[in-house]
Amino acid sequence: MHAINLDPDNARAHAGLATAHTYQYFWDGLWETLEKGVKSAERAVQLDRNEPEALSALSLTLTKSGRSEEGVRFAEQAAKLLPGSVIGIALLGVALVHMGRHDEARQHLLCAIQLDPHIGDWTHEFLGQTYYFSHRFEEAVSVFERIIEPPSWVCGYHAASCAMSGDDSAARELVNAYVRLVHDESNGQDGPEEQMGADLEDISRYKRPEDLELMVAGYRKAGLPIL
Repeated sequence: MHAINLDPDNARAHAGLATAHTYQYFWDGLWETLEKGVKSAERAVQLDRNEPEALSALSLTLTKSGRSEEGVRFAEQAAKLLPGSVIGIALLGVALVHMGRHDEARQHLLCAIQLDPHIGDWTHEFLGQTYYFSHRFEEAVSVFERIIEPPSWVCGYHAASCAMSGDDSAARELVNAYVRLVHDESNGQDGPEEQMGADLEDISRYKRPEDLELMVAGYRKAGLPIL
């Protein structure tokens, strides 16, 4: 907000605020937080339609709001404006994952990782999804194993991938890890059932029905707590 107060017409400042709201939504899960992100990102693009940061911020907020087709469109615009941007390539991949275009998403995410092997575990989190939703469960496991400190939701995907690939022992270990992570992330306030319910409510806004069905099937097979 300080940057906006200094320069109310700075598109990048509004984009930064939008991104901050979006990351806050990842933690608090409040719909109104994400709506604030959408409004800030829309304002950023209104101020400068050729600002890649603004377009990327709008892409992410729209994607998480269930408007993945629009999210992909804005991510594509950002990538065209900065074709050498590793983050732009990766964010296009993320938008494509949410839209269910997993083969295309994988190409962009692999490209980003190849260009910058240290880009961050978040690219592997979504790369693993592209394999999972393509029924390539062993490859999904291989990707999720590379993530050093996975959040609970990634641990859930990893457990489901192991279960769907037939490794029940590894799946059970990951379910136990999921329970511990939920406890730690919520400071003991939430149980695994509540967290799983919140996760499924969130992703039901933007996952294709067939992807959501496959996800739930993997969770059940792994023994994750589905209410």
